This record gives sequence, structure tokens and C-alpha cells, in this order.
Amino acid sequence: MKTMTKWVLSSALALSSLGISTTAMAAACTGAGADGATTADFKYRGDDATQCRVVFGNDSEANVAGFFGLTGWEQIVKYEAGDADGEVAGSLAVTGGTIDLVLAYLGQDLDGWFNYSLNATGSPASLLPATMDLMGVVKQSTEFAAFLFSPAEIDAGGNLGSFRTKFDLNRRGMEINDYSHFAFYATNVTPCTGGDCGGGETGVPEPASLALVGLALLGAAAAGRRRRG
Repeated sequence: MKTMTKWVLSSALALSSLGISTTAMAAACTGAGADGATTADFKYRGDDATQCRVVFGNDSEANVAGFFGLTGWEQIVKYEAGDADGEVAGSLAVTGGTIDLVLAYLGQDLDGWFNYSLNATGSPASLLPATMDLMGVVKQSTEFAAFLFSPAEIDAGGNLGSFRTKFDLNRRGMEINDYSHFAFYATNVTPCTGGDCGGGETGVPEPASLALVGLALLGAAAAGRRRRG
């Protein structure tokens, strides 16, 4: 056990000397009003947002045009702070029909995160599954933060996925810390050919994943040296 502990520590130090972090780091949001906000403040299916930015003003389809280099953003659902029902409905017009959505509040977990689900129904049903670029927007006081989730996928059962955020919009009938609402916008909605959206994520490995690979390689090298010795 002591040998393994020593090897892990020395391997971590070696990775650090190579400039490889052993901890995944969230990316800071861009924009004059970012004030410490990061991509880790809003998660989709457990993963941090792809990018984020903070802008002064109110969010609207006109005001988010061109965000993250994408066009055609359409607001699909909006959740007001203190919403009495805990869920809201919205819709998205697409070629060949409409996708109806329901955003539901699931509660706060022990880690302090607020959890939501977003589900969809295709009219006709053949519109699902589908992929899209999705953006979550949180409005606070005189500014709003936009978080990109790309790609996002609605599966054949209508599940777009779960979301977690640190922003508290769920004290019934009141606004907390000047949060007024959050909303979702979508663009590039594409029904999947033959009902197959590609079979899973193919994202770029995070620093922590690269670190684990590095540790494994160092361990194999060390074992080889011991056998030769």
C-alpha cells in the first residue's frame, strides 16, 4: 500500500511537471459582467456547459442572435422565479411539425444543486429523436448569463435530459438574489435519420481523463522496469 501511494504521488508530480492537470477545470465565462461565473455553474446530463458568457440587458431572441457563433436561436421554454406549479410548457416549430416541451423542477439535492428535467413530445412522433444546439439562460438583475450545451439530444422517448444549476429560482412566489427567470433557446434542430442519433457522445477528453491515462502509462512503465530489474 505504501509503495502504491508513493507511486501515485510521484506520478501526479510527474504529470504536473509536464503541465497536465489532475483536476478538470471549468472554463470562465466571457463578458464584462462575468464576475467569476464558469461553465460549471450550469450542467447538462452531469457535464459542464460547453461555453458561457454574461451580457448586460435582457435576454430575447433578438439579443442572443449570433451567440456562440450560432444563428437562429428560438426561445423554447421559460421558467419564472418562484413558479407556483414547478413546471412550465413550451414549444418549438420545426420543419414538418412541432416539438412540445415541459420543463419541470425536481428539487434541491444535498450538495445544494437545483435539478430540472426537460422532456419533449413530437407532433408527429417521427420528429424524435433529434439533435440540437441548446442554450440555457439565467436572468439576474441587469444582466443575463448564457450557457451553451452542444450537442444536445432528445431521445426517442422524448427525454432531452437533466439539468443542474446553482441558481436558486424556486422559493415559491419570490425572487432570490434578483434571479427573475431562466429560459432555454434552441437552434439547428435536426431529426435523426432512421431514429439513430449516432450512438453517444464523442467529446474531447477532459484534463482529468488525460491525467488518468498518463497515470496508467507511468504505472505500466514502472512495472516493466521492476520486471527487468
